[in-house]
Amino acid sequence: MKQIRYEYLVDLVRFQKPKTIVEIGLARGVNSCAMMNVAPKDAHFIGYDVFDTMPPEWHKMVGNGKKVDSQQMIESKLKRFTNNITLVAGLTEDTLWNNPVDTDFTFIDGDHRIDAIRKDFEAINSKIYVFDDYYPDGIHSGFSIDEFGCNAIVEKLDNVIITSKTVKIPQVRLAVYIPDDELFTQVKEKVNL
Repeated sequence: MKQIRYEYLVDLVRFQKPKTIVEIGLARGVNSCAMMNVAPKDAHFIGYDVFDTMPPEWHKMVGNGKKVDSQQMIESKLKRFTNNITLVAGLTEDTLWNNPVDTDFTFIDGDHRIDAIRKDFEAINSKIYVFDDYYPDGIHSGFSIDEFGCNAIVEKLDNVIITSKTVKIPQVRLAVYIPDDELFTQVKEKVNL
């Protein structure tokens, strides 16, 4: 059993070897660095975040309980792994939704409200999508799947894998969506999710 659900990101990146990684919601850049540590050295990292520009009330409204770092701090952390970095500051409704992106691997963990997650997802064409905040019990820390989390989105998709329970915060999982049937089968067979 894994300690935290984000360890599955590393397993998926190590398996897929993506040339481009998009992460929405970087917080402190911990998962960004973990993914880039195992990604091919020439991989391009694209991160979308409000960074430290929004007040605590906004983070509470969108369901973000994590601390956030500045764009400069995260860029400095990522430069230990690659210089091929694009960090986009602002709300994804302003920076991404009207500027679709093609990528190999996507991790969506920004605004936790259903509509924002859906629009982030729809703005990206990816081979593998990983959604944070799948609530198998239908609720987590007062956040109901009626308003928050990815449940309503991934339950309408085929080729979805819900990661196994972890030691820390077992009531929240990752949902992995892989549109391509062949790649989906390979991931199911070769990556222990």
